[in-house]
Amino acid sequence: VSGNHLFHAYAWHKYYLLTREAKSFSAEEKQVQASTVLLAALCVPVTAVDGLDKGQQGDALLNEDLLKRKKKNEKIAALLDFNANPTRMSLLSEVQAKGVLQQVLPELKELYQRVEVDFAPLQLVPTLLPTLAFLRKHPKLKAYVAPLERLLAVRVLRQLAGVYHTVKMAHLKNLLHGLEIPFTEVEQLIVSAVKERQVKVRIDYRAQCLHFGEAELEGDSMRHQLQVLATQLARVSAMHLSPPDPGARDAARAIFMKK
Repeated sequence: VSGNHLFHAYAWHKYYLLTREAKSFSAEEKQVQASTVLLAALCVPVTAVDGLDKGQQGDALLNEDLLKRKKKNEKIAALLDFNANPTRMSLLSEVQAKGVLQQVLPELKELYQRVEVDFAPLQLVPTLLPTLAFLRKHPKLKAYVAPLERLLAVRVLRQLAGVYHTVKMAHLKNLLHGLEIPFTEVEQLIVSAVKERQVKVRIDYRAQCLHFGEAELEGDSMRHQLQVLATQLARVSAMHLSPPDPGARDAARAIFMKK
């Protein structure tokens, strides 16, 4: 399970639960442990496997692959005596239920709320820059800066998808300003997010923008709207732009000439 963020977070969570009552740890050490649990859980990448529990449907072959990944996680979890159905969502639920959020360092008290609850794509990164600066200076927590920054980049992207149809790449770069990840890595994160069903977006390098939503659905929707518009314009034309009566036109011309 080397490099597996999910089981890394579960291991820290279990270790914290086993040692939080130990008197050999100081209050500050316990705060650091709780903070590590929170950061490890937040930094678990959201994958399409999580969507299986929500009933998300997709390509049959992709669903089969996801089921294999899910079963593999369940087998490893059983060997390690973890949750029978290990997911990022279930872990975060346990973290909340066990009161870990109340035990973290003061600088991280609002981190969960900002990342998982609030909806503020234009302010998410600027708001958390002080938190990232604090983590970079902390000897035991600085390892979570990079995965946390990747999480924030994907979170901004998903929130933008909820309110925008098209976003310029330059605008996205401005929203992510302050993160120490190159934009080439952000592009890789976008591709991964699409693969993991986290967002539906297409990169248009010619126009230097991002298009959110399904391309086929957009085409059908636009076609329907144009058909409705054409029908309404035809009705208006028939009502207000019908050919004038020739007799009335001649009479009006005669009156004008007499003047």
